[in-house]
Amino acid sequence: MRVMKVEQQLLATKLEPEEFTAKARALAETHEKLALEREQQKETRADMKKRIEELEQKRNSLARVVQRGKEERLVDVEIQALDDQGIARTVRLDTGEVVEERPLAAGERQLGLTLVTGPLDDPAGPKPTRGQRQPTQIH
Repeated sequence: MRVMKVEQQLLATKLEPEEFTAKARALAETHEKLALEREQQKETRADMKKRIEELEQKRNSLARVVQRGKEERLVDVEIQALDDQGIARTVRLDTGEVVEERPLAAGERQLGLTLVTGPLDDPAGPKPTRGQRQPTQIH
């Protein structure tokens, strides 16, 4: 027999016990790292999805404002009671525009009543009229 050539080939080789233990540890570590990486990527995807949703919501809101040419804002208003007409009127203080008119509520109508003072409103007490007796004060 004659040797034509010597070379290396990749062939299955039985592991020594120490090699087997090292490979088993490496497998366990790799499995743990893989699970951790998957969890981190899952969290990252959720964060990315949330950021995208927030940006889409902001974009949609801005698009509505641009399309309408106006937006909702807090504006100082004055609510006026037109007692003679029984109407409550809401007026913008920045433009003077009437934004609402509605009937006065019962409690609002009573606020428009003026008080008429009479003898019972005197702190000294009521004045006797003719034919009335003065109340007796007991000391």
